Amino acid sequence: TMSEEEKATITVGENTYDFDDISQTGQILVRHITSIRKDLEAVEYRVMVLKAAEIKLTEQLNAVLTES
Repeated sequence: TMSEEEKATITVGENTYDFDDISQTGQILVRHITSIRKDLEAVEYRVMVLKAAEIKLTEQLNAVLTES
């Protein structure tokens, strides 16, 4: 039932707010911030993958250069 469901809240600084009580503009801003955070996580993951690939390829290049 509705009374058993937890209300969505957001915390900004040390203050916690019920999402439904925030203005429409505030809710839109929360959604944008949430989306940006997800994008940042994806970018951070991609950077980690690219750094790992760079390390591996550099190891392979060193092996090729020292073969002769």
